[in-house]
Amino acid sequence: MKALFYLFIFVFLVFIELFPVRKIVTGEDVGENLKQLKKHQWFRDCLKDEKYKELIVHNRNVRKTIGGFHSSKLDSKTYLVKCQKKLEKSLIKELNNAD
Repeated sequence: MKALFYLFIFVFLVFIELFPVRKIVTGEDVGENLKQLKKHQWFRDCLKDEKYKELIVHNRNVRKTIGGFHSSKLDSKTYLVKCQKKLEKSLIKELNNAD
């Protein structure tokens, strides 16, 4: 009986590893987070850069990154710094992929 239990746990963990539970990002999530991010100077500076603005407006991966942020936490300075780094990493990655 124990072996069956351990086998079940193993199969469950493999399944979770292969098919992780992820939040589905909607256009509403992206729009809400963009409104919140526009309050911050570092994001407005990103929008002034034409390359970044193009990616923020049109690139699906960058918009997915933005939509994945938790809107309720964007007022927290520490969470905002984390989001800034994540967004910058996504922007740079997509710029490199475009070349």
